[in-house]
Amino acid sequence: MSIKARTKALRTVVKNHVGRPMNMSEHSDEFKQWSKTFIEIRIPSPILELGMHVYDTPGFLGSDAPILRENLLALVASVHPTLVFLHDNPTGSDDSRKCYEELKLALHSHSMGADIFFLNTKADVAVIRRDANNNDDNDDDDDDDETLLNTERLRCYDLLMKVDEMKGDVHHRIEHNEAPSFNKCYSFDIFSNVAPNDPMEQAMKRHAIDRIIHFAAEHDLRLTKYVINIVHTAIDAFFDFILVTNRRSLVEWNRLRDDALEWGESFFRQYRSIVDKIANEANRRLPQRFREKRPDIETRAIKDCETRGIQWDERLEIPASHHGSRPDINEEEVLGSGGFFTVHPASWDNEHELVAKKLRNHIIGQNFAYLEAHFHRTLTSLNIAHMIPLKYLYEDDNSSLYLLLPRYRSNLHKFLVENMERVTADKAIKISRNIANVIAHMHAYDLVHRDIKVENILMDEDEVYLADFGTCQVGIENTTLVGFLPLPPELIQTLDSSSNDSARQYSYQGTAVDVHLLGRLMYACAPKDVYTPPSNNINEQLHLLDRKKVPEKYCQLIARCVNKDPNQRPTAKEIVDELDSIEKSSCVICEEAPRFARFEPCGHKALCVQCLNQIQQTPQPKCVICRQIFTNVQEDNNANTFFASSLNST
Repeated sequence: MSIKARTKALRTVVKNHVGRPMNMSEHSDEFKQWSKTFIEIRIPSPILELGMHVYDTPGFLGSDAPILRENLLALVASVHPTLVFLHDNPTGSDDSRKCYEELKLALHSHSMGADIFFLNTKADVAVIRRDANNNDDNDDDDDDDETLLNTERLRCYDLLMKVDEMKGDVHHRIEHNEAPSFNKCYSFDIFSNVAPNDPMEQAMKRHAIDRIIHFAAEHDLRLTKYVINIVHTAIDAFFDFILVTNRRSLVEWNRLRDDALEWGESFFRQYRSIVDKIANEANRRLPQRFREKRPDIETRAIKDCETRGIQWDERLEIPASHHGSRPDINEEEVLGSGGFFTVHPASWDNEHELVAKKLRNHIIGQNFAYLEAHFHRTLTSLNIAHMIPLKYLYEDDNSSLYLLLPRYRSNLHKFLVENMERVTADKAIKISRNIANVIAHMHAYDLVHRDIKVENILMDEDEVYLADFGTCQVGIENTTLVGFLPLPPELIQTLDSSSNDSARQYSYQGTAVDVHLLGRLMYACAPKDVYTPPSNNINEQLHLLDRKKVPEKYCQLIARCVNKDPNQRPTAKEIVDELDSIEKSSCVICEEAPRFARFEPCGHKALCVQCLNQIQQTPQPKCVICRQIFTNVQEDNNANTFFASSLNST
């Protein structure tokens, strides 16, 4: 039997054990049970017989079942393996990027570190040789296989280093201020399985396997080497001590001890006598020196920011153009107010579109304002898209702190009330996705918002921006009850039990509350005839949404977000990935409304109701994908573009 035939037979046998089951929901208990099962495969191999174990787990996106992530985290926690991340070529595909981002986010959220080896699996020896032959700049037609492989490795390495999500985790042996380079990299290689009998491909595989084993062994021995260095240092210190002590008598050691004690007492006597003088002198001189150097510091800071390409609104300080001037804040006009702050129109020199956020008068003390400023600064430093950035901080003569932010003329609540009948599924998905992405980034840094609502989402033309971080909190475990009605179920439980002592010890997952609020936001944005805010009976409201206007998967995602059990809700990152997936299932013509019905007999599902009606008015309506005449349409809730005929008949 040929190698190709044996490989095909092996795939068939293995697939019976590890193939993903058909017609099984990823969120079902059966799928969880299947995915937790490890299949051990023993293959005769001179490499594996050395005692190595290779675990193959599927990559996952945020839209995949959470159990896939849990399996990987459990494996990393118990085995502490070296991870080999398989990726493809052209500067990293979207799936590779998203999969790697999800992997890093999962490891970071559980404070797990793992060494990662990057393996490009799309090398092809036939393509390598063809490109070498077609290279007009290469005068040497006799390049051996090793030279061609090194050239291909360098090309793929350069592509990897262009992927921002991955390049920071590529290991290099560099010293001091050396720049990363291919020659210094030891955590990357290329691999192929296209032509197993080709000598070049066999050499490629041997090289990749050797580097992976060397990388894993070297990183597994890091702690051992660290301990060895400590032991060596202790041994050296011991022998140095022995050599020193053997040359001195007891009388000499006592004299050295007395001299050391006397020197120490003398030093601290002198220090105590002058420390007050030093502090007073520093108090006098330092402010004076800062005042003298302030223009120079400002000039150098401006030049540095210009060199780095940093905009003024990223520095969170008063720019030189405002030096000596004060912002104009109209405190008589209140644009908005909350439990802690009021918002007023403001301008500063030639910047007119600003608002000033000020602590309400009845709140005693400015500490809360500084805490709010800290959260704004922290979030702005993350540079998250679709989040209101902090422009400036200003303290007046009365020590009142003002937070100056960009001004937006409308908010999402006003937009939905005035334009609800014109909101499409595509628009709802875009708004929900952008806000969910802000929350996902916050959660990655253990920050929660806790007050996501349409009134707190501002609009500039068609773009949305999340605002109001007055309820922002560091840490995902929360005890302070904040928010607006209707509240998530776990907060209602707190209110209902507030009379007993146990409630004082109650805490809740702030990230789960944010996800619940994202579900309510998604419902608020869903296409309807008139704007209807979410209520405590949001599941009943979901049943009333018109599935011809709202994708079924969008409704299912809302239901998961508002699940009464916080542990059953998706993460914010999973919401982003699912919304990305849903967005790809929009009508192929208008790209706005959800796909409605499936053509028969071809099985394609590509059009919304309106576009389908237009197609059906033609004499011989044809499928827009395969151009086959369709005789009937069948409505279903599956967003897949195509079903094979064998599946379609079941």
